Order: sequence, then structure tokens, then C-alpha cells
Amino acid sequence: MLRRRQPRPPCATFKIILGAIFISIFFYMISYQNDFDQLHTTEKIRCSILEGSSEDEISQLEDLNLKDCNLRSISSKIQHATNLRKLDVSGNKYLSTLPEELSFCTKLDILFASSCPSMKQLPQVLGRTNITRLGLRSGSLTSIDPNSIPPNVVHLILTNNQIKEIDNDEIFLKLQNVRKLMLSHNNISKFGSKGLEHMKSLELLRLAGNDLNDIPSQLWDLPKLTWLTISGNPVINEVKVQNKDVENLPSIPFNDLSPLGKNLGEGASGKVSLYKWNGKEVAVKIIHGVTSDGKAEDELAIYNTVGSSGVENRVVGCLALLDDKKKGIIMEPLPKNLDDFALPPTIEEVTADRWDKKEVFNASFVQNALTDAVSALHFLHSRGISHGDFYAHNIKVDRRTGRLYLLDFGASYLKGPYSLKAEMIEVRAYGILVDELTTLLDSKEGELRSKLKKLSLECTNPIVNARPTFSDIRSKLDVIFI
Repeated sequence: MLRRRQPRPPCATFKIILGAIFISIFFYMISYQNDFDQLHTTEKIRCSILEGSSEDEISQLEDLNLKDCNLRSISSKIQHATNLRKLDVSGNKYLSTLPEELSFCTKLDILFASSCPSMKQLPQVLGRTNITRLGLRSGSLTSIDPNSIPPNVVHLILTNNQIKEIDNDEIFLKLQNVRKLMLSHNNISKFGSKGLEHMKSLELLRLAGNDLNDIPSQLWDLPKLTWLTISGNPVINEVKVQNKDVENLPSIPFNDLSPLGKNLGEGASGKVSLYKWNGKEVAVKIIHGVTSDGKAEDELAIYNTVGSSGVENRVVGCLALLDDKKKGIIMEPLPKNLDDFALPPTIEEVTADRWDKKEVFNASFVQNALTDAVSALHFLHSRGISHGDFYAHNIKVDRRTGRLYLLDFGASYLKGPYSLKAEMIEVRAYGILVDELTTLLDSKEGELRSKLKKLSLECTNPIVNARPTFSDIRSKLDVIFI
């Protein structure tokens, strides 16, 4: 006769389950410890690679990552890294300088030394290197020694330091090859009253969040300056107080929004997601507190000035402001069939957008794109706003038709007393877009190509005051696409 198995008491079952949980945790902890030990060992090897390698091994290094290694100094053995092209020593809070032997690294092109608060000044050895891309963000620099500037530097990032002035003819002479200069969020009260005219290669300048009471006239006359932001300086803050034509948009708390779980995009100044508000779908951009382009409150002021009529003028519009613990803007969603027009430049391209060279645009596409782009810029400048970052990567386009919308006001500023000068700089940015689209225009459109090339040259005229206004450009487009 079969004996029926007696059910285990609940207590016994609980003990079995509890034991299984403890065993699982035990093996997980062993696995975690092994992973941690392996990671720790890997990091230790990475951080001591100069000390633990032979001269021959060091000479083969091309990319050296010494980031967050708690270093106080860099080994003199770096002199053997004769093929080194990129060096990152960021995040070493006790690192105060760089070794003289760095000058032997003749192929070194890119150096990052950000978040190194003990580095109170640019190491003098940098002035004897061939570095072209140099980044020392979030540090303790209070001034710049001209002798420490790499003579071939084209991309210099010194944001979030404590620099008080850059007003030395010798400094600007050393910076004459720089194309991209990032100086936002320092304490700069004097900039460029002496020597700024040397910077004839400068294309992009970020001066947001400093203490400037004036922008020198020499700056506005630089022949290649194309992308500029000066928001968050006293000279521009004054404009905000005096601007009486701002549309009063509602300010709402974040709790009024219901997330719909869809990410619509992300830029330097914030992330855009889909929400529901007042029974309809809206796009909401949560703005980062501080970026290299500016501060959240400055961007909010720009969106407030753009107002709800932006979309009909090919600019992303603003329905309401989010101004509590989270700062942001509420916008009407753009049509769903839009793509980024181009990809942003990397540190390699410096300032040039990245296009799909295989793309070919027909005449109708280019007409729509250029007409919409100039409409957007004309609208902004008629409201006293300079976009500051007019790039194809800040444009959403319908790739079937060329219809587009201009986005992202993170680098924008109210022009105030610099109205026409700021417009002339932005006209150059438009001229670059014209040239890029002309390059990708169908080869059959020879006559149109010639007309657009002429327009591009007019917009990028090195004599800044000789460039057309956006109103002029609209008239020229009517003739070109007649």
C-alpha cells in the first residue's frame, strides 16, 4: 500500500526558502567580490602603466588614459611615448602640474586635464608641445601665462575656472590659430581690449556666465566668428530687465505634467521627453543647471521671449515655463517624421557638422530648407534674439521635403545694444549652411549651384559689415528660386 507523503510544516518550507536565499546571496557576493577585485586590478594596471611598462612598450602607446587615478605626478617615463596622440589625466585632484618630459611626445595632439583643482596654472611645458586640442575644465585657473599656450592649439576648453581677465596682446597672439574657444563660467571682467584682432581664425566663442560689462568692438569684426554666446554677463542681464515686449507665458509646477515615457531627443542643455498637460501631448525640455553654453535661467528667458508663435515661424515654440525645482519649457510636439539634419562636430572636426556625404538633395528640398531656415532666423532677430548656435545639428528636418524647425536656445542671448553686429555673425552661420547644402545639391542643378555659391560667399564675407541682413537674404532667395 502506498503511503501518502506528509506535507512539510510551513516552518520547514520557510527554512528551505530562506536557506536558498542565503546561498544565492553568498554566491552573488563571491561573484561580486571577484568582479570587484578584477576591476580593481584592471584599474591599478591602467593607472600604473607608465611605471610597469618597458620603454619599448611605452613607445607604442597612442591613447593613454590616466583619468581618476589619484595621481600626484606623471612619471618621467612618459618621454618614451613618442607615438602618443591622446592623453587624459582628468579627475586627479592632487595633480598640480605636468612633467617637462611631455615635450618629447611630439605626436601628442589631444590633452584633457579637467577637474584637477590643484593645477592652479597652465603647466609651462604645454607651450613646448604640438597639442592642438586642449581641455582644462572645472579647475582652479585664475590667469593664463602666454608661454604655457601650445602654439598650434585650435580647440581650447577652459570653462568653469576662475580666470579674471584675458586682456593681453601676447595671449591673443599665441591664440591666433584657435578656432574654438570655450571660456564660459569664469570670472572674466576684461576680455580682448588688447590684441583680439589677432584671432582671425576664431569661429566659435563661448563667454557665457562671466562678469563682462562690455563686449569689445574688435570681437564683432573678427572675419570668421560664426557661433557666439555672451548670455549671463552683466551687459546682457541689463537687457533682460529693459525688455518690455516679453510674452507672459504661464509658469507651471512639474506635478501638472504626466509622463508618457517617450524620449524625443537630448542636447547639451537638456533632455526632451513627451508628457501630457491639460489633456494634450506636449514636449517638455528639462534644462540642466549650467552648461558650457549658458545657465538654465538664461535659456528660460529666451523661450519666454520666443513665445507660443515660434512654430509657425519654423522655430520650436514655448507654451509654458517649468520653474520650480526642475527648470524647463513646455512645447508643442513637432511633426513625427523629422530627423536631425546633421550630426554635431566632435573634437576632431572642431566646428564642422558631420553630414552623410552620400545624400543628394534636389532643388525643391534645398529651397524649402533655406527658406525655412532664414524665416526662423529672421523671426528670432526681429524679437531681439541671437540663436548663438545655428547649426544643422540643431535643426530637425523632414527628409522628404526639406521643411525644417530650428531648436535649442541653450547658447542664445538677447542682443540689446549689439543688434546688427550679432545679426551679421549669425548671417555667417547661415552662409555655412548654404554652402553645405550646395555641396550636397544634385549635380544636375549647375545654375542653381552657382547662384547659391554666390549667396554663401556674400553671407561669409570677411568684411562683416558687408554681409546682407536676413531681410536681404529673404529677398535674394525669392530671386534665386524664381
